[in-house]
Amino acid sequence: MKRTIMKRKVLAVALSLAMVMTCALSLSTTVFAGTQTYSDTGIYNSSTGTASQELTNPNTVNFDVQAKTTGGGDIVYSVKVDWGAMKFEYDYGSTWDPSTHTYATGSSGKQGGGWNVDAYVDGTNNKITITNDSNFPVKADFSYANDPTNVFNADDTTATAVKGMFNEDNDTLANTVTTNTANTQSITNPTMHLNTYKDNLAIGTRYYYYTNNPTGEYVDDMYFSLIGVPDRGLGLTAMQKVGSITVTITPEDVVSSATIPQP
Repeated sequence: MKRTIMKRKVLAVALSLAMVMTCALSLSTTVFAGTQTYSDTGIYNSSTGTASQELTNPNTVNFDVQAKTTGGGDIVYSVKVDWGAMKFEYDYGSTWDPSTHTYATGSSGKQGGGWNVDAYVDGTNNKITITNDSNFPVKADFSYANDPTNVFNADDTTATAVKGMFNEDNDTLANTVTTNTANTQSITNPTMHLNTYKDNLAIGTRYYYYTNNPTGEYVDDMYFSLIGVPDRGLGLTAMQKVGSITVTITPEDVVSSATIPQP
């Protein structure tokens, strides 16, 4: 009888503790991201009245751990490319005016014809501006290709074939287009370097980085024009696509390694 009372006391204490724990848990406002219940049974020996700690089905509960990093980017590239309308006009030269019985020059101002430089190779319509806001030097490569289906005959390799020409000086470009009716000079694809070989980039031999430069050395302009003589009878009375310009931005390859300043 005494033993039974002890058991009841133990049971009453256990129930009290369970109620306290239940109340404490009910007051919790913790929101969990995931949950998984693990259930199993132990082994009870009825002959001895004891329970073994051995599990009948040992198991584990697994869940993922996630992490991320912020900041710490050593090199950040940000290069902006702006360009003008890139529209051009070719004038075939003097035309007969039956009312005055004279030949009148066209938009090029040349009797023999040419590109209308004043209106279209004006430094705005034909300008490409590259702005390097990166903390590393970059280079920009420029190229032009005639549209393979256009009326300028993209496969024409003669001296008068219409091609694209670049120059970092618009006056030089305009003069070249004006004085060369036929495309008689070599056409090269230029490369522009931004933030390279400046004193504030040098930390040591062939070590560079870019810091804020108020002199604007991180901005540069390139100018473009068509040159050559289009075939007659093309019917290009309205502006239409005749080719495309490609600007390729790559890290400056003269920099073998860089040291990034720490804040």
